[in-house]
Amino acid sequence: MKNPAISVILPVYNCEKYIAEALGSILNQAFADFEVFVIDDASTDATLDVISKFNDPRIRLITKVKNTGYTDSLNMGLKFANGKYIARMDGDDIAMPDRFEKQYRLMEDRPDIIVCGTWLSIIASERVIQNPENHEQILLQLLYKNPIGHPSVFIRKDAITSLEYDKFKEPAEDYDLWSKMIWLGQFYNIQQPLMQYRQHELQVSNTKNNKQTRHFNESRILLFKRLHYDVSMFPDSLVLKILNREFALSGKEFRLMLKWFHEVQEKNRNKQLYQVKEFIEITEQMKNSFIGDYFLMNKFKGIIVDRFFSLPPRLMYFVVKVCTKYFNRQLYRKLGISY
Repeated sequence: MKNPAISVILPVYNCEKYIAEALGSILNQAFADFEVFVIDDASTDATLDVISKFNDPRIRLITKVKNTGYTDSLNMGLKFANGKYIARMDGDDIAMPDRFEKQYRLMEDRPDIIVCGTWLSIIASERVIQNPENHEQILLQLLYKNPIGHPSVFIRKDAITSLEYDKFKEPAEDYDLWSKMIWLGQFYNIQQPLMQYRQHELQVSNTKNNKQTRHFNESRILLFKRLHYDVSMFPDSLVLKILNREFALSGKEFRLMLKWFHEVQEKNRNKQLYQVKEFIEITEQMKNSFIGDYFLMNKFKGIIVDRFFSLPPRLMYFVVKVCTKYFNRQLYRKLGISY
């Protein structure tokens, strides 16, 4: 049997409520040349019973004896995939009927694209997650968020052969993978909602939110280190405090924080790794937000706090903005950096 064009990786765990609709949306795709690896992570509900009712030779069901986690299931799917492209799907989402066809045609026409996502519409809501279209926009947004909808992606298999999902970065394993793959080829998002995305309280991203943020920033730091700033002066421990917005900085750390922002801006101005103007805007916003919140958390005491929080929201914002500018100027003068 010849290899299919697409290998779908569908990890499942206790999703008996949604798996029939999710799997049905794949099997009913207009583009039919695919295999589906349904990888069950030792479900304890009726998930397997629901899957067993589907009679389609394209389904490859893998059942684990022991629960080893979502990331392990993803890597298992990568190992077995035979297709030219990897398509991701989760057991509680719904693919639009023309999703595979549109992503396949795009990537056939654009061999430079190695990862292709789409917009996502939120089930039972009018909200649509509108991720940026072009590679440069996606690269910039990776500096502060995840602009690729993981369940919506098509990945060129030959671009991921030497990589896999890092189980130690779960539940931010997808962001970690993008931060490594973004340098290997072009990323792209189709500007249409080709996926219906379900949000509910049992999702990993909801149940492990603090862990996700920590792992997200551990991978995020790699994007900034691509600028080759002085890591002896700005160690990972300091930069992670900045990215994690940890306000218990010493005076020395605070001054180094300001220098770090200046350093990465200058490095990028020379290397032009990221779009220069937009990179400055992003890092200035990060810096000013950190400074404003730092002084709010550490410097306002007693009655000042009470009076500040009694102000109207617009006036509160104005006060923080003015204070941020003032402290910026004072600290930058001491550091000998032009402001």
